[in-house]
Amino acid sequence: MAVAFVDAIAIAVALAIIFGPVKGSTQFHQREYVAAINKLHGYTYVDRLRRAIGLGIRPMDEDKKAALHEETRKHRKALLETGFLVERDIPINSGMKIIPTVIQLNSQPKFTDPYTTGTLKTRPGGMFAVVVVSTTNDVAKWEDVVRKADGQ
Repeated sequence: MAVAFVDAIAIAVALAIIFGPVKGSTQFHQREYVAAINKLHGYTYVDRLRRAIGLGIRPMDEDKKAALHEETRKHRKALLETGFLVERDIPINSGMKIIPTVIQLNSQPKFTDPYTTGTLKTRPGGMFAVVVVSTTNDVAKWEDVVRKADGQ
């Protein structure tokens, strides 16, 4: 029985490799982006298990963090190019009062919504904008959240 179980696992792994997402496809970039985010934030299965038994997350050196940040940027760019992610630049009038909303955008649990981010940027003339990146399904919701927080 144990041999049959091991064989079943080997077959499942082989099928996953053969029929997994094609390198360069939207699904490939989604999978790789989420995997890199999970490693950065300690959401891998190993990290969850370590927390559950009281060991905590393994420390990560700065070079590894930098490499994972670069990997997320690369896959995020690809997801923007394929149209899976959308970027919106929303001009705001309230200046720094919008910061709690930007924090809310970045505080979405990364294990349920790894794609949504918000950045506050300055524009010429001392004006501000919030740059929202999210999936095509969710970007309108976040635009509304930013506009309501800005009083628009």
